[in-house]
Amino acid sequence: MDILALSKLGRFRDIVTVLFKYGFDDVAERLHLPGKILISKTRIAIQEMTTWERLRHALEELGPTFVKFGQILSLRGDLLPASLIKELEKLQDSVAPVSYEEIMGVLKKALKNLEFLVVQDILNCETAKIADVILPGSSISEKEGSVTNLEGRIQSFHPVVSPPGKAKPDWEILDLLAAKLGNSSPYGSLEEIRREIRKLVPMYAALNGDDQDWITITSAKALFKSNGKDGLISFYPVVSTEEASADDDYPFTAIIGTLRYHLGSGTRTRASERIQGYDLAGKIEISPEDGVHLGVNDDDTVTVRSRFGSITREVRFKEGLGSRQIFVPTGYHDNDAMTLFQLCDMTTPGSSGWKTCQVQIEKV
Repeated sequence: MDILALSKLGRFRDIVTVLFKYGFDDVAERLHLPGKILISKTRIAIQEMTTWERLRHALEELGPTFVKFGQILSLRGDLLPASLIKELEKLQDSVAPVSYEEIMGVLKKALKNLEFLVVQDILNCETAKIADVILPGSSISEKEGSVTNLEGRIQSFHPVVSPPGKAKPDWEILDLLAAKLGNSSPYGSLEEIRREIRKLVPMYAALNGDDQDWITITSAKALFKSNGKDGLISFYPVVSTEEASADDDYPFTAIIGTLRYHLGSGTRTRASERIQGYDLAGKIEISPEDGVHLGVNDDDTVTVRSRFGSITREVRFKEGLGSRQIFVPTGYHDNDAMTLFQLCDMTTPGSSGWKTCQVQIEKV
């Protein structure tokens, strides 16, 4: 690859430039990255920096994704030297908050600019609609597999119905694709894959497709205890959640959550006509007292507006909700509830998070 071709790769070029800039020539050379002579001229004076300082500066310059990677690494004191952990803890994600709609616009534009897009999914999602090739997958009730939960328990599942049409399990799609790309030794079965996992990953020695088993402890650094015995698991550090000052312009607190019939954003469950036809239909819940104050009744339409976006839905009265509190269910109307939030790093002290926000309500 010549330097002209390299210049067309955009982000790849930026990464290589930063590596050279902060003295990580060896990384670029081991990866056989092109353009060394030209890019190496961008190196700055770094003699006064330690290796870990150079690494931190490189991550910061590469942007939010690399900063987040460094923040995650800063939690692994069990694997990394203390001097590196101390430096990584200095990383700050100072990206300005952006709206949900703006992010969606950037993502859609980026996907449409791809030369070739392959999507594997179980539904005709928005990404699938612009794909060049769609590989129809199968849902969890249509395939066999295993999951490992947070206590180290291996839980296997089996199909109860066959995949529709040409849909196939994930492993079979990848197996067939690998064969088309020249792999002369396809797995051919899920058991062959499990056999290889047992061979290469000792902690999964018990993986055999039984309904339940446990991972095998192979290291003193393991997060899990044998056979589910009590033990602590390291999670993300606790972040301050001090109460924000009252906002008279947005006097209501919107609580965002899911109904029992939906999971998360409703990407899958929204495809169910039965669930979508359920009586609540994404209605915003308010207390009867607030309803009187706002002059609204059951089934009236209101607009809920935050500093970052707005949604319009019907309301229903809900006993038990506190004064000036409303509940907004996700999973309806293309999950528009998320437009009420600013998209920012939830781990930063002072972040409003993605579960509650201040809003105003207006009858339509």
